[in-house]
Amino acid sequence: MVGVAGRSRGCKTCRRRRVKCDEQHPTCKRCEKAGYTCEGYQDRNFIIFDNTIKHENAIQSYKTSPKHSSTNSASSATISDTNSESARDFNSVTPQSVSADLVKLVNHGSPGICDPRQEAPCLDRGELYSMFMWKYFYRGAEARIKLFQIPGADLNVRSSLAYMSSQALRTSFFGFKTGSQDIMIEGQRLYGSALLHLNYALSHRSPKNDCDVLAAIVMLCLFEFLMPASITGWISHALGLGGMFKVLGPELCSQYPYHTYFEVCRLLIIYAHLILRLDSFLADKKWLTIPWLTRVEGKTRMEEISDVLTQLCRVQCYWDDVVKQREQSKRDKFQQRYQKQLAVCFRELQNWASQHRETLEAKRTIMPYQELRGSILEDKEKSKSKPARSDLIQNIYNYPNLETANLLCLYHGIYILLTIMVHNPPPPTFVGLYPPPSPPPPADSPMYTAFLHSGLEIAKSTDFHLLEAHDSAGSFHLVFPMRMCARAFEEIRMKVEERWANGVLTSIARGSNRQWAFAGQIVRENGKDVHQFRR
Repeated sequence: MVGVAGRSRGCKTCRRRRVKCDEQHPTCKRCEKAGYTCEGYQDRNFIIFDNTIKHENAIQSYKTSPKHSSTNSASSATISDTNSESARDFNSVTPQSVSADLVKLVNHGSPGICDPRQEAPCLDRGELYSMFMWKYFYRGAEARIKLFQIPGADLNVRSSLAYMSSQALRTSFFGFKTGSQDIMIEGQRLYGSALLHLNYALSHRSPKNDCDVLAAIVMLCLFEFLMPASITGWISHALGLGGMFKVLGPELCSQYPYHTYFEVCRLLIIYAHLILRLDSFLADKKWLTIPWLTRVEGKTRMEEISDVLTQLCRVQCYWDDVVKQREQSKRDKFQQRYQKQLAVCFRELQNWASQHRETLEAKRTIMPYQELRGSILEDKEKSKSKPARSDLIQNIYNYPNLETANLLCLYHGIYILLTIMVHNPPPPTFVGLYPPPSPPPPADSPMYTAFLHSGLEIAKSTDFHLLEAHDSAGSFHLVFPMRMCARAFEEIRMKVEERWANGVLTSIARGSNRQWAFAGQIVRENGKDVHQFRR
């Protein structure tokens, strides 16, 4: 674990086998060569981090800064004044000038950043990494950019948690994209230091620092999305965000600037609960209404359909409750609750579709996939190692904007997941914790048609999501619908289309179609690591 002396940084598999790990990310190459499944690296997130601050001098600058100074004099007396090199944070790093060759990597005139056309010595490394992030990550992700425009983020204050976490993210991202191992190691060290500061801030919570803490958690969550230490690292941070919002309450989340954080992070929290099959507090009525009471225009279309996705977390949890019951009377009771909640989700999804679906579909056009220039899939499919495109996906959709594509794909993804639950209902009697799946539906059945139609709708939107102009925003919003697309083809035994859909997700996870490493977990979906995390 970074920042903790004596802890091996090798993967879990190599540590259990007692062999030296090559520490390659996201998976160990030694495990792959030996035929083992790499279980990833030890989580380094604030949820499982030891609450006892061992490197007290690492949080000295945070605690003694004017913004974050503690009123607890007894705690202040325990802070060591030792200047340990291993525990220093980014505040002690002197800005360094960078060469003109490195500046050429960065787009000219990135918003809010020093113009790289000036002399190279005017830039320090922090500015260079910021410019690099604007060019290769933030562009096209309007929701995330909101985090840098609201009070409390304090990305320009070096003593703030948000700045430390942002610097760890930007440094590691630059090292990852440019292949610099030294910069990657520096980013990992900054990440460990930011975790120490965050751990201290959480154990000494002050309401005036809540915005700073939320911004820091978001940065660390993005770190785990892009360069994970383990496949469940981002889940830990997402659950931590949910815990913070739960403490704040729905009333405070309706006020600025907390509502902006809540708006940006809500989908991450929902995805974490979906993967772990956990009930979410966001499905409670007060969390579905109160945070938007002060907004005059009400909920957006994306927020309305996200409500249905939140309810799905509860449906999955109720499904598991039915399967676990051995006593028939209790099983029948939980079965009724499950069916009622499933009907609520279907009704809400149909209401959303009746209001918006026809209008959204009218805005798109159909064209051969070869005519959509700028898609990342265009060159990838020429490789023999990539799954072939099915004849059913030769014609694709072109949308007026990314929002329209996101809404329709999310709608079909939710519809597929609901249909899977209908197709695989809980058995009427106890047959074990993992009942066998249902046989595929007949080709002339409505369920087969539903799987085929929604799966193809998502598949035909893939090229548009992966346009170069959409950057990371397009691929991020594609991950969940694309996994549901693969599941739909799996249910009706369309192997060619299923391999193609999983191939798209794998390319996203490995970084060839933008870098979202968490997509790798969704592709595998073997449940092994997730169930271990839940225990």
